[in-house]
Amino acid sequence: MKNRLNLVLGLVAGGAIGAAFGALFSPHKGTVLRRNLRRKGEAIASEVAENIEESVGHISDVVTEKVNEAKKELKSRLG
Repeated sequence: MKNRLNLVLGLVAGGAIGAAFGALFSPHKGTVLRRNLRRKGEAIASEVAENIEESVGHISDVVTEKVNEAKKELKSRLG
């Protein structure tokens, strides 16, 4: 889980650094550059949200499985 978080943070940081350098050395006008940056930012945000959603789903599945195992264990010890 920690590795995924580090990967996501690395991707976001890399995207931000790349965008900053792109802005500094871009031959485009400011309006075109801002539009491009907004689109790339939205794409990155979407990807991050998707990764977070996927991770939460995985964690939820694991927790549900562990709770069910604990219930079975408790039932077998009590009855």
